[in-house]
This record gives sequence, structure tokens and C-alpha cells, in this order.
Amino acid sequence: MHSRNSDSPPVPRCLWKAAPSSDEAATRSLAAALAKQLRPGSWVFLEGPMGSGKSTFARALIEGLGFEIPPEGSPTFALAHEYEQPGIPRTVHLDLYRIENEEELEASGIPAMFWESPGAILLSEWTSNFSALERALFEDPRHDRWRVVLDPVEGEPALRSILIERLG
Repeated sequence: MHSRNSDSPPVPRCLWKAAPSSDEAATRSLAAALAKQLRPGSWVFLEGPMGSGKSTFARALIEGLGFEIPPEGSPTFALAHEYEQPGIPRTVHLDLYRIENEEELEASGIPAMFWESPGAILLSEWTSNFSALERALFEDPRHDRWRVVLDPVEGEPALRSILIERLG
């Protein structure tokens, strides 16, 4: 799903953390550790198949930033959840799963949120479904960019393999 324009050079990546077998507690701990690395304007891209723990990771990261959040789960049905609290950068959790094509994506206004929310921390799930947007976001050097890949561990339904990279 990660189609790249062959004319574009690959975005430099720096491995920050890798956890080959993480249970939910370890996943939450990794998310809280990443939260401490983020600053206003950071973008975090969460990748992995359905049920891999992207929303769990995102919620733990948001809590790690200092927000108290209600137990609503993934923003799939709302597309975005925004969190604001004094003393913490505004944070937006996006879930692009339900958006079916580029036209719907543009109509949603989500791409503009990245460039029109300079001080916000943005967490985005399923960005890889839109290769042109993903490429533009990965290649924007003005932002602190992170990629988190979560994959279920075969034969161990409670475990996840987690890779966290800093982009750029």
C-alpha cells in the first residue's frame, strides 16, 4: 500500500525504537515514551493492518501528552478527534480508514489540517491509503515527523511488533 513515486528520493529514516513482541502494556509504554519526544507541530503516522493496535497506541500517546480522554476508541466514525487543554499543544487524532478516494479526502478538509495547524500535534491512521498525501507529508522538512508501524505477531494475538522511525 505504500506506493511511492519512483522519481522521488526515499525519505531518510532513523530507527528510534523497535519492539518485536509487545503486549498492550508495553505498547502503551512505547507510546508514552514517544509522547515525550513530540513538540508542537509534530506529525505521527500510524500504520498497520486493521486491529493491529493503531488506535490503542494513539490513545496512549495522547494520554502521554497529558490529556484525559474519554473511552470512545478510534475516531473512525468521526474522522477526527481534537484535544485541547491549557499547557499542552492542541492534538488531533485522524483516522482516514472510511475515506474511499482522493476526492473524498480533499472534501473532508483533512489534508489542509496538516498545513493549517502549525502548532498542533497530528496523529494520523491509514495515511498510507493515499500515496500522494503520504509522500507530501513524509517529505515536508518543516515538521517533526514520526512513523509507527504496528503488526500482529503471528500465532500470538495479544502481541504486536512495533517499529518507530523518525523521518527526515
